[in-house]
Amino acid sequence: MLWGRRSRTMQGMSNVTDSTSTTIERINPSDVTEIPGIHHVLTVPSSATTVLVGGQVALDEQGGFPTTDFTEQVRLAARNLRRCLRAADADVADLVRVRAYVVGLTPERVEQFQHGLLTELPEWTGPATTLLGVDALFVPEALIEIDAEAVVVRA
Repeated sequence: MLWGRRSRTMQGMSNVTDSTSTTIERINPSDVTEIPGIHHVLTVPSSATTVLVGGQVALDEQGGFPTTDFTEQVRLAARNLRRCLRAADADVADLVRVRAYVVGLTPERVEQFQHGLLTELPEWTGPATTLLGVDALFVPEALIEIDAEAVVVRA
């Protein structure tokens, strides 16, 4: 069972309320199967600022796809996600929702996604995450696209 396994990098993730964010509550209900590395429910205060990040792919600074390796594309897309968050004065810890669109989604690609993501974003806090298998993205070179929502709570 894929979701029941825990990789070494995911073992530290909590299955209860996580207090690392002072006002965003991260919850895995005890009666819902835990998926290592994500939380099923997040509650956000109404005073927070919402940051929406459109689909990020593995484009480099010159606008090209420097690799066809899936794990490397995940890493580059995650790097671009971080850059977008920073442009909005947000950080990876502020992520509350992530959707990844994966060409040819397989159990192996799920593991590659986790590896590439945690390599580039080691501070990943386990936002609500959905991986969707797709036939293709906007260009044949793109193997993954990540969009996200972040919530910034300023004191």
